[in-house]
Amino acid sequence: ETHPWHLYGYDFWVLGYGEGKFNLLRDVEKYNLVDPIMKNIVALHPYGWVALRFQADNLGVWLFHMWKRLEIYLTSIMVVVKTKAMVQP
Repeated sequence: ETHPWHLYGYDFWVLGYGEGKFNLLRDVEKYNLVDPIMKNIVALHPYGWVALRFQADNLGVWLFHMWKRLEIYLTSIMVVVKTKAMVQP
């Protein structure tokens, strides 16, 4: 089943996606670094991967989670933390 993932507080560029296990040597060549689409929700297909890029410039703690039924899938989250201490002068 395909699962939509959502990142709060940011938009991100979808650089690439594929099937199977991500291969650093082979799959990076598939990245779209010229005109990637910008989103805040991305579909992750079964047994697949998605490469995202975003600029962490929004202070706070932001969830990146599976959009379907958050209360059931709380084990499938990532937290993005941006604090003032991380800001370069």
